[in-house]
Amino acid sequence: MGSGAGVNVAVIDTGISPHPDYAERLSEDCFTAHAGGCGDANDHGSHVSGLAAGTTFGVAKAATLYAVRVEPYWIKYHDIEIGIADLPDEFDGFTIALVADIHCGKLFPPERVRKVLDRVRERGPDAIAVAGDLVQERAAYEGVFEEIDRVAREIPTYVVPGNHDYWQGIDNYREHVAAGPAIDLANAPRVIERGEARLVIAGVADLTDGEPDIEKALAGAGKLPIVLIMHNPDFFPNVLAQAQGIDLVLAGHTHGGQVSLPLLGPPVVPVRQRDYAAGLVREGSAQIYVSRGVGMLVRVRFNCRPEVAFIVLRKE
Repeated sequence: MGSGAGVNVAVIDTGISPHPDYAERLSEDCFTAHAGGCGDANDHGSHVSGLAAGTTFGVAKAATLYAVRVEPYWIKYHDIEIGIADLPDEFDGFTIALVADIHCGKLFPPERVRKVLDRVRERGPDAIAVAGDLVQERAAYEGVFEEIDRVAREIPTYVVPGNHDYWQGIDNYREHVAAGPAIDLANAPRVIERGEARLVIAGVADLTDGEPDIEKALAGAGKLPIVLIMHNPDFFPNVLAQAQGIDLVLAGHTHGGQVSLPLLGPPVVPVRQRDYAAGLVREGSAQIYVSRGVGMLVRVRFNCRPEVAFIVLRKE
């Protein structure tokens, strides 16, 4: 995980609350776990060892409950200000909500997607970037696009597919996105205008299961400021090699590893370059922000909360 120059992170920590009563249950479990471990009052050694064992068990149980039932649903909503060279004054403060890796399905059903997008709508960004892996199962396409379309009628919403969207039927993805107000940016650009000022928001298809095409994605972009949406950050070096003038890339895919150990970081990250595990990385004049995602593959997160990042563009 790296950081770029001139980056200001302002945290708005108003995420969706964990499952109800879990905090209370965690506290109860911590106390009850060692309630019977005190031993005989005359046996100080037994008392201490029993208390220590019970405390250890209680802490372990609380940590497990937290990692399985609290953090996976404790979404962090925060602003990230990122400087863009030669950004027109009209786009200073332009905000893109980065929503990645929803993985709509049994673990993250449409009603949870609705809560996330309601929070996004309340924040009122200028655009929404959905950076792939919308679904975890084929049957979830209808539900996830119902929620995406609902917010896309109010806020311009740009979507690219991830590897799971290919695995669960890319034709289903294409049919649903074509039928609604969200815009599919797989290998395509859009020019946003404010007065005479212009900004390009473009996207590419997935690296592993699609055919990302930078030339198509940036067709007509010229020297305009460019924000590129992709799913897999491992494609970032290809972007740097093939194109000039990319100001910012927004990606997902990694989930931040879902588990990040203190001092060690995530044990497993599904990318070749661990620098792209999560957060902001700067390579020369180009920058990439990798989201930890909203959903999950398995219901466990530790020290790696899901997130929605509001990317605020600033003139540099």
